This record gives sequence, C-alpha cells and structure tokens, in this order.
Amino acid sequence: MSNSTNSGTMTVTYRGAGGIVGQNIMNSTISNSTNSGTVTAFSHNAGGITGYNIDASIVSNSTNSGTMTALNTVGGIVGYNANSTVSGSTNSGTATATVGHAGGIVGYNTNSTVSGSTNSGTVTATTESAGGIVGTSETKSTVSDSTNSGTVSATGRGAGGIVGYNHMDSTVSGSMNNGTIAADSRAGGIVGWNNVNSTVSNSVNSGTVTTATNNSGGIVGYNVANSTVSNSMNSGTVEARNTAGGIVGWNNVNSKVFNAANSGDVTATNDHAGGITGYNDGSTVSNSMNSGDVTATNDRAGGISGVSLGSISMSFNEGPVKAKNYAGGIAGQFNSTGATEVIEIANCYNTGTVEATVNTAGGIVGSMVKGTEMSKSTSYTTPEM
Repeated sequence: MSNSTNSGTMTVTYRGAGGIVGQNIMNSTISNSTNSGTVTAFSHNAGGITGYNIDASIVSNSTNSGTMTALNTVGGIVGYNANSTVSGSTNSGTATATVGHAGGIVGYNTNSTVSGSTNSGTVTATTESAGGIVGTSETKSTVSDSTNSGTVSATGRGAGGIVGYNHMDSTVSGSMNNGTIAADSRAGGIVGWNNVNSTVSNSVNSGTVTTATNNSGGIVGYNVANSTVSNSMNSGTVEARNTAGGIVGWNNVNSKVFNAANSGDVTATNDHAGGITGYNDGSTVSNSMNSGDVTATNDRAGGISGVSLGSISMSFNEGPVKAKNYAGGIAGQFNSTGATEVIEIANCYNTGTVEATVNTAGGIVGSMVKGTEMSKSTSYTTPEM
C-alpha cells in the first residue's frame, strides 16, 4: 500500500488501531502515506500509520500529525514493530501511553530496525519507557540515524531522547536529541535505560535531562550489565536528586564509557554528580573529557565521576567541581568494590577548580579508600576547603 491518506478518527476497544492499516503483517509494505486523524486503542498497539508492523513487514517514508493514545504500546508511526522495519518517517503528533511503551515513531521495537526517522511531537508514558523515537527497543533491535526535538516524559522510569528502554543486545547509533527529557528515574538524552549487552554510540544530546529522584545522564541515565556508551557528546544540562552524569548517570556491572565528551552543567541536588558518570560502579571510564560545571549540593562531586568503584583512565577535566564534602578533579570518592582486583585512576589530569565547602577536596580525588591505586595523574589547580 502506498500514497494513502487518512484524516478520520480511528478507535478500537482492544488492540491494533492504525491511521492507515490496523495490522501490517507477513511481508507487507506501507509507504509514502499520511495520517492526521486521532487514533485510539483502549488496550494495546496504536500507531499513526499502523498498530502492528510484524513478520518482515515495512513502513517507509510516511508521516503522522494526529494524536495517538493507548493503554500500552503507542507510536507516532507504528505501535508494535516485530521482526520488521520502519524507515524515513516523521511524526509531529502527540503519543501517549497511559501505562508504558510510548515512542515518537515506534512504541515497542523487538528484533527490528528503525532508521532515518524524525520526531517533533510530545511523547508521554505514565509508568515507564518513553522515547523520542522508540519507547522500548529490545532483542537485537537497532535504532539509527534518527532525530528527536519533542518533549519526552515518563512519570515512572525510563525516558530517553531516542529510546526509553534499550535492552538485550540492542543498539542505538548516529542519533541526535535536542528535546527536553524528564522522568522520575533513569532519564537520558539518548537512552533512559541501556541494559544487557546493549550499545549507544556516535550520538549527540543538547536537550535538558532531569529526574525527580535518581540516574540522570546526558547520554544514558542507567547503563548496566555489560552495556557500552561510546563516541558520544552531551552539551545539555543534567540534573537529578542523586546520581547525575554528563554522559551516564549510573554506570553499573561491567559496563563501559569511552571516547565521550561533556560540556553541559551537571547538578545533583543531593549526592553523586560527575562530568562523565555520576556513579561508576564495577565499571570503567576511559578516554573521556568534561568541561561542564559539576555540583553536588551535598556530597561527592567529581570532574569525571562523583563516586567511582571502577577504573578511570586517559580522561581529563577542565570544569569547576563543587560539593559540600568529597570533591575531586577526577573523582569525588574512589572506592574498591571489595573484589580482589585492584582498581585505579591512571593517566588522568585536571585543570578545573575544586571546592569542598565543608570537608575533603583533592585535585584528582576527594577521598581514596583501600583497594584503589592512582598513577601518572596530575592536577594543575589548588583544591579549596
């Protein structure tokens, strides 16, 4: 099907509402089609073009400006995308999931590809997983070369400028966000929650990222379980109550951040603020730089990591760092995980001012605890206390 247009209202009482087609299945194709009508599924899977795109099907070069609403799984173009492809499509309509999985282009993406698409519409999930392009992307899915300028919010967890929840060997690459991103927890300029061998690379955020509680990051809010963030840049303001990072809020469980740069200001209104990671837990940071202001209203601010229980190497900070207690040019607090392996800060340097308004400031590390080492690192500033 191609060159089709709808401006009418589509409503289903259960699943599968689409502005052009309810279900696009089994090697079917929709292209160059447009919807401006309101689409509602009272249960699951509402999309501006199709509610379901499954079994090697394709949606391409299509446009939606209508309002999309579902209980779960709503997308500006496709609600549910399984083993299929969405490309070159644009959404300017509102996508709202009253529970979860809302995306500007696709609500739920499994073993599928979304590429070359753009969203400027507002995306909201009341509970979890809201993304400017895809709400949830999982099981070897790919999202690439896409752009979001719309406001994205999740009242619960997992809001991302591109993907809310990126899971199970999935990839986000070559994408850009300049929309405002907000969640109760796990908000990122590109991905809110990057989980289980998943990757974010070659992506840029300039939008403001905020969480009411924890884990806010310029690129990823929560990076966990052998996941990776690389070759990415943030210039947006990042704020959380706890655990705010210019690139990643919480970098956890054998995960990696490398070749990353932050110039946005980072603030934790309570604890754990870092120019690259707010909290680096059993993971690594390398070849990264920060030039943004880093502030923890209470404790633990670092030019690279607020708290690090993992190694940091070949990284530098030139932004000012400030906390009440434990401020460091590279790490506010540097601790061992308790494992037998010694972790270290190596080949790092700091030129930013470092200030602890009450206790414990260091040009490289504010507080260094057993099982840690520091080598070949230099500070060119005098810490203030």
